[in-house]
Amino acid sequence: MKKKIYKYNIFAILLFSCTNTELNVSVPANIDFGIMQYGDKVKREAVVKNLSPKDITIDYIATTCDCYIAKAREMLVKAGDSTIVDITYHATETGYIERVLPIHFIGYNTTVNIIIKGRVKLLYNGIITTIE
Repeated sequence: MKKKIYKYNIFAILLFSCTNTELNVSVPANIDFGIMQYGDKVKREAVVKNLSPKDITIDYIATTCDCYIAKAREMLVKAGDSTIVDITYHATETGYIERVLPIHFIGYNTTVNIIIKGRVKLLYNGIITTIE
């Protein structure tokens, strides 16, 4: 029994020692989509810069709702290099919007967040209005 527990402890130590917690990247704190009209699909770009001396790989970019999509042009970001994340927001609700765009990297247990924000207005009888 002690050998079995010992093996699991060694495995856990190896697993967690392979996870680096010091991710060194630069991203914009937020992306402002500005004023959009209801139903619009608006595109923006975010630059993800690798400031570390080794290559990093984007594991995935999570979206917190179906109203936007985000895709990195390159998943592997070489040391000192950068990649572009294309973000498309589909304005399906009116008023002020604010969403979190978490970017996850392979081998790191932290995420990098970009705040997406903007205002969606409704065109009613030729007049732009905001319903809040």
